[in-house]
Amino acid sequence: MNLQQLVIYRNILENNGIKAVNELLKKMKTSNVDKNELQNDYNTLQNFMLDQLHNSMASEYVWKDYVINLLLKDVNPFTLMCENQAVNDDFPLYEIALGDLQIIKDLFHIKWKKIGKELDLDIKSVMTTKFKKRKSTNLKTDLINLLDNGSIDDFAQRLCQHYYTTGCGKLGAYIAFKWKDHKLVGVDNVDPIQLNDLVGYTDQKEILVNNTEAFIAGKKANNVLLYGDKGTGKSSSVKAVLNKYASNKLRMIEITKDQIIEFPAIVNEIRHRNFRFIIFIDDLSFESFETEYKHFKAILEGGLEIKSDNVLIYVTSNRRHLIKENWSDRNEMDGEVHIADSVQEKLSLVDRFGITINYTSPNKKLFLDIVTKMADDNNLEISKDELIDNALVWEMRYHGRSGRSARQYIDYLMSKH
Repeated sequence: MNLQQLVIYRNILENNGIKAVNELLKKMKTSNVDKNELQNDYNTLQNFMLDQLHNSMASEYVWKDYVINLLLKDVNPFTLMCENQAVNDDFPLYEIALGDLQIIKDLFHIKWKKIGKELDLDIKSVMTTKFKKRKSTNLKTDLINLLDNGSIDDFAQRLCQHYYTTGCGKLGAYIAFKWKDHKLVGVDNVDPIQLNDLVGYTDQKEILVNNTEAFIAGKKANNVLLYGDKGTGKSSSVKAVLNKYASNKLRMIEITKDQIIEFPAIVNEIRHRNFRFIIFIDDLSFESFETEYKHFKAILEGGLEIKSDNVLIYVTSNRRHLIKENWSDRNEMDGEVHIADSVQEKLSLVDRFGITINYTSPNKKLFLDIVTKMADDNNLEISKDELIDNALVWEMRYHGRSGRSARQYIDYLMSKH
């Protein structure tokens, strides 16, 4: 193979699987290498490929799927340009990319059966095992068919279309992320909740949706604070908005209070990507002695550096003003000359949010509506009278009226049926 001639997709050379394949093929060309060693290398490679199966929606063949995944996840100047604009006749680097993809096509079509035969391995190769029951995305099916039967130009066009509509690298592979060890880490199992799953709170959801749609459309939008009673659906609303608009290249990055100081590093990593990002901080509040809120105020308002147009902040909290207040804060005997200034400094944090949305505990009717919908969604076989009577007992005995309490009640019923 001519992998050393790769220019645009040169990152592939650093991939552990590709390194192992390259090393195996080099050894096979060397006459003095023991065949047992080659067999061991080949079987180790097969074991490595099996470990990759759980990391993707695999196509029929492990090896072909592996190569396609490398192309989909690669971030380089060409894939980033494709992410930002549709490919046209004079697209920069396109001809060079075609040359790289032709080399990768040779990699894709390695004759694993022939290699196994040369190594005197009678067992069937993992590389050529057909996994009939494994699901595959339409994209992977298209790309594999094009590499098997189509032209390299058609393959490149389909690949570039994916970069443009979905994105490249981890941003194309995931819709939600956490910030860990100073980098974005994709969330594998995002809560699938939808806006329709949240009963009531119509006005609150409408405000959130309208702001998000304006943001996605490139219009002016506001940072949002969702505050109110516990278990009322604040966090669920934010996650549901992500699920609704992820196909519109909306992405979400969840950070903790302790990571607020790393906000500039996060924005720097995503500033030039063709996505819209919601930085999500769940259940945020500050104790009166904590001073991190001052840094957060600067982030919301913007300092010397121009704020990135593709980033918004959505925060949930049980506290309207985010910062805990004590009566001592208002005690002029503590030594503060202008005590009102200190109080206003803390209260002004909320003013940095353009939109604040209040979620209050549901009344009796809404609580029972939530319970009824959850019971219907889970096909619970229980009379409506019994469902409602026990729900009222449940909310008095345990955590009051809330969507969370309703969920816990339904979970309890499901454990009994």
